[in-house]
Amino acid sequence: SSTCSIPAPCAAEAASSVPHVQCSRLGSNTVIPTDSEQHPYELEPGHTWVILRSFVSESERDLLLQKALHHFKRSELQQNPAGPARFFAKVDEAPHIYLNQLLQKLTARFERAFGISAMPADRV
Repeated sequence: SSTCSIPAPCAAEAASSVPHVQCSRLGSNTVIPTDSEQHPYELEPGHTWVILRSFVSESERDLLLQKALHHFKRSELQQNPAGPARFFAKVDEAPHIYLNQLLQKLTARFERAFGISAMPADRV
């Protein structure tokens, strides 16, 4: 299954004595690893993450990979300065190129999971 990791909005619910703490605001598929755990995507020591289990289905993951490869082949992705062989695109800068039904569906799912559907889009 796939996971989606982001900085924890419910970090106050995490307790260092408990290996995994469920965040009641985010539902049963959400786990917050504590600071004492090793996390493969940890950006800095002691940073807390939220993991949404099964957030993206295998078929959605395949579609996202096909989409990324399509954009890569068309040279529509920019090199990510954070590391080699990493690329990105700012969907808001060219929605006619990048935005599709799958991205809209995943965005809505994410917004529902975190209760941020009324928030304005970040255009950074």
